[in-house]
Amino acid sequence: MKKNIYIYLLLITLLLSSCWKQGDLSETWSGASDKKNFLIEVKKMWDLSQWAFLEKTWKISSTQEIKLASQASGRIAYIWVKEGDKVKSWQVILALKDNIVSYGLNLERAQNTLEKVQINYDSTQINLDKQIFDSEINLERLQNNLEALKKNTELDIQNAEDTIQDVNYWNLDSQSALQLQKIDNSITKAELDFQNKINADTETIEGFKTNLRNSYNSLQIFLDDTIEFGDKLFWVTNKYDDDAKKYESYLWWKDKNQKQTTEDNLRSLIQYRDGIFKKADFSDLSDEKILSLLNILNEWYELEKTYLNSFERTLTNSISSIWILSETEINAYVSTINAYQSQFQVNNASFLSFNNSASTFLRTYKASQESIAKQIDLLRQDRDIQKKTFESSQDKSQIGLDKITTSTSDAIKTFELQIKSARETLENAKKTKEVSLRALQNSINEAQIAYDSASKEYAKLTITAPIDGVIGDIFVDVWQDLAPWTPVVSILWNKKSEVEIAFKSDELSFISVWNKVNFDLSGREMTGSIYSITKVTDNSFNYKANVIFDTQLDTIGWVVSVKIPIKSSFSLLPLESVKIIGNNKWIISLYKDSKIQKQEIIFWKIYWNLVEYKKNIDGTALLKDDMIILNNVENFDEAKFNLKISN
Repeated sequence: MKKNIYIYLLLITLLLSSCWKQGDLSETWSGASDKKNFLIEVKKMWDLSQWAFLEKTWKISSTQEIKLASQASGRIAYIWVKEGDKVKSWQVILALKDNIVSYGLNLERAQNTLEKVQINYDSTQINLDKQIFDSEINLERLQNNLEALKKNTELDIQNAEDTIQDVNYWNLDSQSALQLQKIDNSITKAELDFQNKINADTETIEGFKTNLRNSYNSLQIFLDDTIEFGDKLFWVTNKYDDDAKKYESYLWWKDKNQKQTTEDNLRSLIQYRDGIFKKADFSDLSDEKILSLLNILNEWYELEKTYLNSFERTLTNSISSIWILSETEINAYVSTINAYQSQFQVNNASFLSFNNSASTFLRTYKASQESIAKQIDLLRQDRDIQKKTFESSQDKSQIGLDKITTSTSDAIKTFELQIKSARETLENAKKTKEVSLRALQNSINEAQIAYDSASKEYAKLTITAPIDGVIGDIFVDVWQDLAPWTPVVSILWNKKSEVEIAFKSDELSFISVWNKVNFDLSGREMTGSIYSITKVTDNSFNYKANVIFDTQLDTIGWVVSVKIPIKSSFSLLPLESVKIIGNNKWIISLYKDSKIQKQEIIFWKIYWNLVEYKKNIDGTALLKDDMIILNNVENFDEAKFNLKISN
């Protein structure tokens, strides 16, 4: 499969290098200059669609009988029709009991996961907004303190000049005595702020400890569950030898190396659990110990992610057996692994947010405390300087004034450093919010995809009539267990038009029974539905799907264009607007500030002439108003041409 992808990318590269549309040039005059216009075509990111279309062309035919088959595994609970009954389009024919694959349970789990990640998103957003708000308040407080210090400096200078006439601080009514008392009050206030800061930081650290212990306990349960689930199939610990050996020949049939890789990953995970993970010490948690434990949990996430992905690939490479390992059992194992992967994504996103906030706080809070302590120390130095100044003679009062100016300058520099640090903290909080919410949004998107998939699978438990007609034969009975693709009923109709379409194996993932399709018949737009898909290929190694029109046509034998809509999870870029530079890495041109700006991106999938845009290579994302250049601009020279957007 990877080899085919690389060949496909190479063909795209050759196509782009030979056929990429060149920017149009046209002459224009601008005063004494004769620069030519370099015409470009642009499209805003906001205007990009998430829909692609799989297009096929085939002839229209006609049939009088269609056979419906089951799309899911289950036991027939009800049959609502009998042979000879007339049925309407979308009328329910029979329903399956969800007793084998647990489609309903999978749907409920997917819905719960979606709700959890949405709640986690909202909760994280509230916490991050509070961090930003607190940072803004802190910055405003420091700025106000700085302005207050500057004003106080002017007052101190005036008071120092008055001190020449009033240097007797033993007189409680003198200006000198009032100045000393004012400094004492400032020291008291700063000491109170310092103690409040220590108390608040202590409470925050205790919260981190509680969260860390809870994360560890939760992950320990998840770790034990995934290890036990894998051990039952791969018997790494010999705990489940008798249960797992019977599956051995089927799990690695397509790729033995993949099975060995999964077993090695499971052994590494077990060694990690029984070693570093279980030996983690949560007593007397210091800052360094908390950071170390965070690193241990982060290492687990990497090991667990590798293990779950490898496990899924091993199951995909397995073959089924009627008596030993059925297709239904393989699908059930894959569903369980997918559920673990979804839960893992949720836990990982939450841990990343906690890890970032805890690590940042533990590395910076002592510096903040030291800054306040330095401020207190400076205030005490100011008091000593002021007192010595008052004790000096009138001739030395000018020297005391200079000392006040110097010490105040140091305090201003300290405040300016604090303000600079507070601004950086605020910016970091905003960036952290952006990154964290983007990661959580990705989790929501993945959970939504899983939910949509589960909903689609659950809907297969109900079989409906695709057209108006009469029930011919009923091939099944109530309480009969069905496997996918088992014929259940035939429907007779009056020569309604249909189209038989051929699909390659790699196109099957884009279609399913009852998919809506669009037709283009000589410019006439119509709609229809897929009512059957073959399970095996023909002599040309193609799968066949039958599509019926929603309206009756008298155009048998005409050629019609069929478009099957495909919804992407990402915005789709035109293939001609991108240029490949490496594995999964492309480059696009943006039109910003009347100039061309290159941007490296990471793509996800290719849909014929469209490319899924995932994110920028630096982790950022394109904005909705960013303008993407659609044609080649490699020959643009700013000294020779003027950029101009074509109409």
